[in-house]
Amino acid sequence: MSEFVTNSEVSTPRWPELIARAKAGEEDAWRELLAQTRPWAIERMAGRVSDLHAREDVAQEIMITLCRKLDTLREPDRFAGWFAALVDSAALAWGRKRHAQLRLEDAWKNHTSHETEGEAELTDAIVTRRMMLTVAFRALSLEHQAVVRSRYLQGRGYADTAVQLGIEETLVRGRLQKARLQLKRNMNQQKNMQLNPEFHDLGSADLSTLRALSLLTRRGEAPDTGRAVLSGICLLPGGRVIATDGRRVVFRRLSALSGLSRQLVLGPAVSPDFLPVIAGGRLTPELSVCSLEDAAGRRHELPLITSPEYPSVEHLLDAKWVAGWRIKVAKLRDTMNAFAPFLAAGHPTTSSNQEYTPLLRMRVCTGMASIIFETDKLLGYNDSQQNIMATHAGQSGWRHEVYAQAEATEGDPGEPERMLVINAELFSGLLDALEPTASDEIWLRVQEPTDTALGLQIANDSDRSGQIMPVRLS
Repeated sequence: MSEFVTNSEVSTPRWPELIARAKAGEEDAWRELLAQTRPWAIERMAGRVSDLHAREDVAQEIMITLCRKLDTLREPDRFAGWFAALVDSAALAWGRKRHAQLRLEDAWKNHTSHETEGEAELTDAIVTRRMMLTVAFRALSLEHQAVVRSRYLQGRGYADTAVQLGIEETLVRGRLQKARLQLKRNMNQQKNMQLNPEFHDLGSADLSTLRALSLLTRRGEAPDTGRAVLSGICLLPGGRVIATDGRRVVFRRLSALSGLSRQLVLGPAVSPDFLPVIAGGRLTPELSVCSLEDAAGRRHELPLITSPEYPSVEHLLDAKWVAGWRIKVAKLRDTMNAFAPFLAAGHPTTSSNQEYTPLLRMRVCTGMASIIFETDKLLGYNDSQQNIMATHAGQSGWRHEVYAQAEATEGDPGEPERMLVINAELFSGLLDALEPTASDEIWLRVQEPTDTALGLQIANDSDRSGQIMPVRLS
């Protein structure tokens, strides 16, 4: 028997009987078994698990293991030794975890204690580790940053951290565990970057593409609605670029990024200098930012979204389009420009109506080889009919339309008409993100019925395509 013998072990002589009843499924026997073994486990761990709260947590894990493994005990009269080994193993595992946690705490203490010291007094190794730890911390999610800051930087206990953040103590412990694992991964990733640095030289055309995509993601922001909008530019190994604002998605390709080693997600373009107006630069992926160094040696930082939950939209590349039409870009731009004054004058916003969306109805007439873009006095409001009529009080009915010649490329040529309603601003922004020239042709495509979307693609160029989703069909 182990040297750690307690009163609980010798004062319970009925283990075989109790275990037999528990294995038979008696609830009373299980309750008694857990009631007898839990304090025994806590007492046995006292010399190895110093923190009382930690002993309670480990004991809970031991109880779960006991329930799961009791059927594997073949000789119930040897339960005491079997259970003691179970407790010792759990205490040893906790000790290993705690050792790693103490190293992290020491790193944070060293990090904060040097904040007031001069850099000249620090060794290069300490300075480098401080920088790596800071970058690794900034790459954590905000909720993980909060628990790490409270527990390690501000020295609060689990209970005080829970009170400060307004969450349960169990959630604090769970987030800290995940944060420590992510910090370790982030530190290892930085070490790998130091050993295997990579950079990519971007020309003016590459930066022009990124600027166009950043404008699309910026237009997608909705800061006053309280609604989270997915927004970012995803750079994939091989040079594929995917930008989305939650309502539109654009697919581009940059040959300069064909050697990219990992996925990078640039954060939403909230700043005018997100991509500086320079002729070219060297892009270097880091942990939480991409640095862009211009010809003059000036460094610009592009923020990265580090959340692993950033969704993939690559499957949209394989969308099945059931109908499509070809139209000249110059004609399409002329059409959108012709509507601008009518949308502004015909659909004014008022203090009583803030839910205005400039909508166009797109009617495709296959027999006439044309697309009719139209709007009227009621098209474009998400408000109540009463407010709409009040806004247009005293106005006579009005309607504006523009014909654009188009050639059917997909679908049933015998289908007389197809009708869609599109958001004019989203549509124009999507077109800009594809950077077409006036001489290019655009394919307009429709996907239905379940995942309805309107697709745009530069004719014969799969590397310049995009979608608005969903689009309302009528």
